[in-house]
Amino acid sequence: MQIEVAAQLKNAPNPDGAQQFMDFITSKKFQSAIPTGNWMYPVVELPDGLPAAFDELFIPRGLIIDPQKIHTNKSNWVDEFIRAFE
Repeated sequence: MQIEVAAQLKNAPNPDGAQQFMDFITSKKFQSAIPTGNWMYPVVELPDGLPAAFDELFIPRGLIIDPQKIHTNKSNWVDEFIRAFE
């Protein structure tokens, strides 16, 4: 699973331009190009719904791990991964 992220920084040098960009990428027109341009789900509900091909997609089960658990175990997990290839 991949989650795309966009954000407007609090100290952006051009806050109006940053807001315009955020408005553009969350617009229905832009989001309508996302499903078949990148084959990903849009962040807004599309007026015509998703393309029919989405009805046939295999939907993988996502693995979401608590960020604190990652922080706590990251070093050990990396070490274990490296040892597995020694």
